Amino acid sequence: MVPYSSNPTLIMSDEYSMLRGFYDAVEALLDAPQHVLFSIHETISGWSPAEHLYHILQSNSKSLKAARLAALNRGPTVQEGAPNDIGARILEEGSFGDLEAEARSSVRPPQGVSRADLRATYEKSREQFEALYEHLHTLPEADARVSHPAFGLLCASEWLRFTRIHSDHHQDIVQQILNAARSQRASTSAPAPQQAAA
Repeated sequence: MVPYSSNPTLIMSDEYSMLRGFYDAVEALLDAPQHVLFSIHETISGWSPAEHLYHILQSNSKSLKAARLAALNRGPTVQEGAPNDIGARILEEGSFGDLEAEARSSVRPPQGVSRADLRATYEKSREQFEALYEHLHTLPEADARVSHPAFGLLCASEWLRFTRIHSDHHQDIVQQILNAARSQRASTSAPAPQQAAA
C-alpha cells in the first residue's frame, strides 16, 4: 500500500507508476481467448473480466480527466471542500475495503460488451492517463477540487490516488475470476484416476 503522506511528489509518481502497470496488464488481456475474457463466475461477480475492465476503464477516463481539470483549475472546480467520510477513508487506507457500491449508469458496461468495445474504451482511457503525465509535478500543490458523485470534493492528487485504488479493486476481482476459470479448466481436463488392477 502506498502511504498517504510523507513526500507528496514521490507519492504521485508512485501512484502514476502503479496505474501504468494496471494499463499494461489490461493491454495484455485485450487479446485473451474468448472463454477467458468473457467467462462469468457468479460466486465471485456477476460481471465477466471484460465487463469489469470496461467499467474501470470508463470510470478511469472520467477520473483522470477530473484530475487534469483540478490540476489546471479549469471546468467545474471549486477552491474549498474535502472528500466525504467514505472518500477520506478510501484515500487514507488505499483500499475500498468491504465497501459495496453500485456502478453509475454512465460507467456500467453495455449488455453484451464486445472485444471491440473494450479495446476502444481502453484506447480512450489510456489517452486520458497519458495526458495527465505532463501535469504530474503540479498535482501535489494543486488545490482546486472537482466533485466525485459518491466521495465528495477531491483535489488532483486525490483523484489520481482514487483512480489507482479503484483500478486495483477491479483488477483484483478480474484476477480472482481468471484464477477460478483456470482452476475449473484444470479440474475438468485432468485425467480420471486409474483403477488399480485386481
